[in-house]
Order: sequence, then C-alpha cells, then structure tokens
Amino acid sequence: MTVGFRIARVLVVAAVGVPVLAAGYLVLLVFTSRTPARRRTARAATRVVQALGPAFVKVGQLVASRRDLLPAEVITELAVLTESVRTVSPRQSRAALRKWEPHLREVDHRPVAAGSIACVYRGRRHDGREVALKIRRPGIDRAMRADLALVRGAARVLAVFLRGVPIVEMTGHVCAAVHGQLDFTAEARSLEELRRNLSGIGAAVVPAVHQDLSTPDCVVMDYVPGLSSAATHSGDLGVRLARDTLKVFFRMLFIDRFVHCDLHPGNLYHTAGGEVVVLDAGFCVLLPERVHRQFTEFFYHFGNGNGDRCAEVMIDSAVSVRPDADLAAFRAGVADLVGRNAHVAAKDFSMAGFTAGLFDLQRSCGLYGDARFVFPLLSILVLEGTLRDLHPELDFQAAATPYLLRAMAK
Repeated sequence: MTVGFRIARVLVVAAVGVPVLAAGYLVLLVFTSRTPARRRTARAATRVVQALGPAFVKVGQLVASRRDLLPAEVITELAVLTESVRTVSPRQSRAALRKWEPHLREVDHRPVAAGSIACVYRGRRHDGREVALKIRRPGIDRAMRADLALVRGAARVLAVFLRGVPIVEMTGHVCAAVHGQLDFTAEARSLEELRRNLSGIGAAVVPAVHQDLSTPDCVVMDYVPGLSSAATHSGDLGVRLARDTLKVFFRMLFIDRFVHCDLHPGNLYHTAGGEVVVLDAGFCVLLPERVHRQFTEFFYHFGNGNGDRCAEVMIDSAVSVRPDADLAAFRAGVADLVGRNAHVAAKDFSMAGFTAGLFDLQRSCGLYGDARFVFPLLSILVLEGTLRDLHPELDFQAAATPYLLRAMAK
C-alpha cells in the first residue's frame, strides 16, 4: 500500500465514519436513553479509530486515560484501544513467530495483548523462563508514515488559528517520537535504561530484555504475570500504589531526565503485591538539559504556589517574544492560573485545562514557548487519569517536593 493510497483511505474512513457516528448517536437518543446511546456510539467510534490506523489509535489511548473528560461508559469502550486493539490474523501470527520457534521450548500463537504497533505473544525458553515477544505488525511502517503526514498537515492548518502556540513544532517533535516507536532495537535499549534507573525503587518492575533473541522488529523480555489496571484498585492499596507510581514517575521526570511519555493503562500496570510495572518503552524521551532545568524550576514554583516565579521561568524559556508582547498581563495571568491550581487534589486538578490556560496566555500575550516542553506535559497528561483512579485526594504537586529539591540542588 503506497503512502498516497493510505492517506486517501484514511480521509475516506474519516469522511464517512464521523458523520455516520453523529447521525447514529442522534437516532439512538430517540429510541434509548443517553447512557446506552453513548456506549454504543463509543463502541462504534472505537472500530472507526482502529480502521483509521496506528497514529489515531495513539490519540484514542490518550483520550481513554482521561476519565475526567468523558463519561464512564465511553471510557469503558475506548479502553479497548490500550491493550486489545484488533489482532493480526492467525496466519500472520504463525508467520511472525516462525523465526523464534527454534529458540523456544513452547510459544502460544494467540496474542496475549495487541497494540497499535505490535502484538505480544507468550513463550517459554528452553531453560524454563517465561518470555513475552513483542512483534511489530506487518506493514506498520508505511501506515504510520502516512498517518503522521496527516497529523502534521492538520497541525499546519491549526497553526493558522492558534497563532503564538508552537503547534507545528510540538507536533513535529511528537510525531518523530511516535515514529521512533517502530525501532524495537531502540526500545530494547530504553527498557534497559529504565530498568537501571528505577532499580533503586523496590516497588518498580521493568522486565529484563533478552538481547540474544531481540531483533529490530521484535523485543523479547521477561513475562510479568498477575497484572491489573489502576481502575481495579482502591482503598489503602490504591493510595499506596498511587504514591509508588509517583515515585517511579518523578524519578524519571526530575532526576534521570529519561521520561516514559506513554504511561496509559496499557503500559502501566500494578500487581496485587503492590508493585508498579512499566512496559512498552517505545515512547521514551531524554529531555534536553535546558528544558529539564526550566521545567523542574517551573514545577517547583508551581507546587509552592509562586505564580510570579512560574511566569519568569516561562518568559526565560520562550524561544521568541513579539515586539508588542504584554509581559505584565502575562505575569498577572500566570499568577492567577497558578494560584487557582496549586495544591489541588487529583480529583479537582486538570492538567489539560491548566496547560490550555498556559498556551492561551502565551498566545494572547505574545510569547512563543519552547515546543519541547510538550514531552513532560504529555507525560503528566497521560498519567493523570491513572492517579485519579488510584487516589482521588492525592496532592501530587506536594509529593514531588523531595524530587524537585534534589533536582534543584543538582
């Protein structure tokens, strides 16, 4: 399939699917109540997203992590996108696994999980160790390149209406990182780096990579049994898991600079024993030192409710400032935004709303921010929904203080 044909197919699916979904929802409202209508429409929308392709599934995974933005029945249907995307055919599974069968005592041809880029299979080495084989989907490279070309095109259109927001640059950085997920050799290295970095946190589990079996289109790693999602935990265990999850996340973000930006429920799991399991390291980013320092400083002052210093950090990190920029209005706006959001419990805080407010202030006041800030913001945005599920009263700004102080001292 050529890139041009792929783009045309996506446009046709979107042009037909979106109006049909909207009309179907209205019809369902006539014959049923709102909740069943939402559920059935979300189920249909999930099928459309899968038909659109891997980049759109990635967007769906992000949306599925935000229980604060959509009704529960919609999130339940979209959750399919995090780990149960449509699998490849049995024939494709057999063909994909044929290369590894001589090196394994046994292998199950039925995928145990399926994502937008790969399917995961369970096997056992001759020494008895259980392994998971993450194998890239056939033809995914061409499909992903076409999808990302559409995303970049849409960003250029949005840039016309969102002047002052580095939407094209941010999209470019994210698209490059998403396309990088196709390189499984790089993902194997990222898994090993995460495993080293998080080894000092007793509750953290990152599966070990079996380098002798891994290839550019397959990562072979330890199989981790007994995984469960955040939504299944509550009470004291939920509180403990939320705190340990933050330990893992803040270690990545503020100490190591090596950040997993895709910790949706299909990549972040917990065990009944209270362990935090990090999987799928395809979308990991090493933050540039300058971006890391400025983001850390911003988050530190945000946690202390110091909006004036947050504004100064943003002005200092701006890549350009318009000649007519209203810096006084920007400082006042940031101070107000920080004051309203500092030390707010997870259930009441929205990173999406806070980030939108910052972007709007930058645009209206004439500042052009560093597009690479999108990575730490995206990582928090994806994780926020999981934290809200585990511990709605959590003040994750306060929980960051020890890591922020350590990072600031460096």
